[in-house]
Amino acid sequence: MVDILALEPAKGRKAPKIELAKTMGGVVEDITPFMATCSVYSSIEHPFMSFNCMVSDEAGIIRRTNVNGDMSLVATMTDGADRTISGKFHINSMRTHTTNGRRALGVEFVGMTAEHINNASQKVMEWKYKHNPNTCTSIISFINEKYLKGDLQVKASSFPAVNIDIVNQTPLQAISFLLERAAGSGSNIFVYYQKFDNSGKPKYFLDEVGRLARSGPKFRFHMTEQNISDKAHIIDVAYIEGKNECKILQFHQDTAFNAHDIIQQGYASKGYVEIDFVNKVTKFEVNKEQNVSMGSPQMPQVISAAKAQAGPRPTRTIYEPFNGDETYFRPPNLQKAYFNPKASSAGFLSKRITLSTYGCFNVNPGDVVVLNYKINEANPGRAIDPEYGTNHLVIAAKHSVSTNGEAYSQFELAKDGQL
Repeated sequence: MVDILALEPAKGRKAPKIELAKTMGGVVEDITPFMATCSVYSSIEHPFMSFNCMVSDEAGIIRRTNVNGDMSLVATMTDGADRTISGKFHINSMRTHTTNGRRALGVEFVGMTAEHINNASQKVMEWKYKHNPNTCTSIISFINEKYLKGDLQVKASSFPAVNIDIVNQTPLQAISFLLERAAGSGSNIFVYYQKFDNSGKPKYFLDEVGRLARSGPKFRFHMTEQNISDKAHIIDVAYIEGKNECKILQFHQDTAFNAHDIIQQGYASKGYVEIDFVNKVTKFEVNKEQNVSMGSPQMPQVISAAKAQAGPRPTRTIYEPFNGDETYFRPPNLQKAYFNPKASSAGFLSKRITLSTYGCFNVNPGDVVVLNYKINEANPGRAIDPEYGTNHLVIAAKHSVSTNGEAYSQFELAKDGQL
């Protein structure tokens, strides 16, 4: 029987392990005894995982092993529910300061997954799709395999096939260029990002935010009256037994809405101007739909009023020059790829929550979680809050461990609609 009064849910079942290794292979030294803290961060808004590790180098490892841009860290971290994540991170930069009367060197390692080197070192030059069209998501897969060499799982597809040239762009610039032009059946915010997969290893994903947002919740987070109550301890027992629930340690809403910003970003209306510079023809289109992935559109009365304004051009407009001679090049037809994601993107930027928990290493960007959050009022029988107590999309996750093995997670959550 579990003694709920003696629980230490943050305490990982296994001590973290940090090893210094050569980027091209081979462990150099175990530096776990000198580690103070380490953390790994991933987000659907950033393509590469980042890693931060603080060590106290009284043993002189840094100079003895000649740590430089050729070195990496291999990290393994386990949370209080015995879920383990591990990965290898290239040391991209390093900061130091002297401590303990110059008898030790405090070192901060800042790293990323090694594919960032492939992005920085080359440019994409691909003309084969000019007369041999393919979908944007298929072209992204090709660029990933040829240039970045990342382990990619494609979970969304775009259509139709497009004629396109990619000239003198870094791999990530080319991928961003294609993500912006990808169209599909959902809200069409296509994302290329890296996170820990179900086995706890880093993996790249190509997905569509609307598809992610419609997934059922993977994890439940509880906002308790106080973190040391009997009910909170019951949640702790469920957590350490490996159930997909955990109590919230800290909760902060970064922004609930920002009417001015989301209207400027195209939430009320979007414009598309197609400029045929061969036939000297210009075509204007306006879209006033609110594509929402999670919930209902925000601020319906304000949005209705904004739509009714008499201005001839929406605030958010894209201009697309193209060669209208279809014997040479087909028009890009980017209206759908542009219109559909803009309202949803503006909504996700507007509603953000940050919360901290014990280590929940199986929750990562792209997952959907649900909050058990009751209305903030004095009534002890109060109901679930209709705004907070709903599904949210995990935008970013930061998992960390300390030298004593305590594991914590911090999540950035968002949704693009209300209720």
